[in-house]
Amino acid sequence: MRKAVFFLLMVSAIIWSGCSSTKSVPANDKLYTGATISLNNVSNTREKKALKEGLDGLARPRPNSKFLGMRLKLGIYNFFYKSKPKSFFGKIRDKYGQPPVLLSQVDLEKNSQNLQTYLFNKGYFRATVTGDTIVKR
Repeated sequence: MRKAVFFLLMVSAIIWSGCSSTKSVPANDKLYTGATISLNNVSNTREKKALKEGLDGLARPRPNSKFLGMRLKLGIYNFFYKSKPKSFFGKIRDKYGQPPVLLSQVDLEKNSQNLQTYLFNKGYFRATVTGDTIVKR
């Protein structure tokens, strides 16, 4: 029974999450989709890959999770957005949904400092980290 409810919930969320991923985002804010890390002047490919994985893990906040290219948990959250917390649908939203990660929650200075510290600890003493915000749509 529990698996059937979960399956039905996932199917309905896939259907309803198609175009409403920004439904609960405030008017003057944007949905944060993640950070892009690019490395320059690293000669070894294996080393570059390891550094990139380490730096990707340090970028905060983490964007909403994706499943098959869709933000399924965000769709569940948006579908039951107006539900009261103690109601059945509110509990579904809180258990299976994920609130949107907003661009205003990103602290670019702190992220740059964390990445700089990580690179320093790995032995890149003259590394520089720059950050930029690109807003699409």
